[in-house]
Parts: sequence; C-alpha cells; structure tokens
Amino acid sequence: MNAKENSPSKIELLPLNDLSVSPLNVRKHVGDLTDLQNSIASMGLLQPIIVRPSKGKLEVVVGQRRFLACKGLGWKKVLGQ
Repeated sequence: MNAKENSPSKIELLPLNDLSVSPLNVRKHVGDLTDLQNSIASMGLLQPIIVRPSKGKLEVVVGQRRFLACKGLGWKKVLGQ
C-alpha cells in the first residue's frame, strides 16, 4: 500500500460488514437514532465515517451514531474515510 492509499483524505464506499465500533469510543449509549435515520434517509450521509484498520477489519473511530443509523436503515455500504 502506498502513501496515497493511506491518505486520511481518501473517501470511499465501505461495506458495513467490514466495520465495527471501536471499544475505545467514549459514547457508550447512542440514544434514539430515529431522527438521524430520517435525516440520512432523506438527505443522505453528509459526513463520512472515520475509520482505522484493526485486526483485519475497519474500526469506526468517528461517526458511531451515523454508522449505526445507516446499518439500521439496511444500507450495505457507507462513505468512509
């Protein structure tokens, strides 16, 4: 993998099945995701989820609620960086 492929500015579609929530995430309770799901369903995902490699998968480090909302909507892929 070259430096360009590891660039933090690279945004791509990531399979939700390859993502997991970081156990280090400070948010332990995500609350009701209904409003966020409705917003994402009508406007799309406006900000990508930030991930990092971890044990052969990708770990969500920023955007846990967005990740879970998209998963709840039945999406198969999500914008990630």
